Amino acid sequence: MSTHMKSITILVPLFLSVVFQGHAQTRTLLSCGADYCNDNAPTNSRRAILAQLNPDVVRIQSDGLNWRSIESVRGTYKWSYLDVVVKQALTTGKVIVYTVSTWPTWSTNQPYSVKLQGMAKFAAALHKRYPSVILDVFNEPMEPNGLGDGSNYVPAPLASSIAAGFRAVRAAVPDAYLIGPSFVGFDLDTIRALKDMGALDLVDGISWHTGCRDCNGQPARCNSVWPNCSRPTLAGYLEQYRAIFSPNQPKELWVLECYPRDDEDARTIPQTYRACGFVHALDCGYASYADPKGQPRSPWYLYGLNVDNAGNLSFKPWVNAFLEGIRR
Repeated sequence: MSTHMKSITILVPLFLSVVFQGHAQTRTLLSCGADYCNDNAPTNSRRAILAQLNPDVVRIQSDGLNWRSIESVRGTYKWSYLDVVVKQALTTGKVIVYTVSTWPTWSTNQPYSVKLQGMAKFAAALHKRYPSVILDVFNEPMEPNGLGDGSNYVPAPLASSIAAGFRAVRAAVPDAYLIGPSFVGFDLDTIRALKDMGALDLVDGISWHTGCRDCNGQPARCNSVWPNCSRPTLAGYLEQYRAIFSPNQPKELWVLECYPRDDEDARTIPQTYRACGFVHALDCGYASYADPKGQPRSPWYLYGLNVDNAGNLSFKPWVNAFLEGIRR
């Protein structure tokens, strides 16, 4: 167990001492919108969904709670909204992952080094206020030339840019529990490059978003076999991930998004992740589905819920199969 793991275990021993042992049980994770993570959820159906899901881990990254919302003015932090969400999650025994995503508007057109300085200072302020919160550094940082667009993209070459972010944040919060960089898809080449340059030694785990694709790059079932191209199944990708770290135990994997396509995916994805022995949290897109006003977001956010004309929410049938599989 690393020094960073020990510090977090002391802060919340009853849960994390279980989660961070080797080959721990995979935990359910909720990607948290402000409308789901406090007692002021706008509808009874929303509260019922949260109670039914009852996640072990809460991930925070949505508008109103993200870095850009909290530090809209450089050096000034508006914590009040996040305080409510964090307090509610901690008092109900949840582990919190905060994704440091979305550059603040004040950083627009600033050099990447200035952005990273700001990220490190924000991470330090957040860690001081909420020392038990796990920090997820970056969110889908794969666009090569996205500086100044208000997103969380980093410049090419990708691995060195991510490594610079890891170094900056780790220097600012040496005792925090860090994961990152929330890849979308399976960017194993970048993970290999990060390992070769020693950057993975700076983080305690790898976060990623599953994003399974077929031979034509279209969304597909994660365990489908594609004979016409060399794309592995999800199980194949996980074996390649394991091989990067062999003969040592792989860095623990935090699957923050995965989006099953149908009931088959809902059944097989948890089985596949649990079987590999190094996945510690798993979210398959079943709860951060509406903005604070209750309006549904884009269709890919609606994988797990039915929304009727009155705005009432209910799980789609495959979500129950997924939850049954992950808790078995």
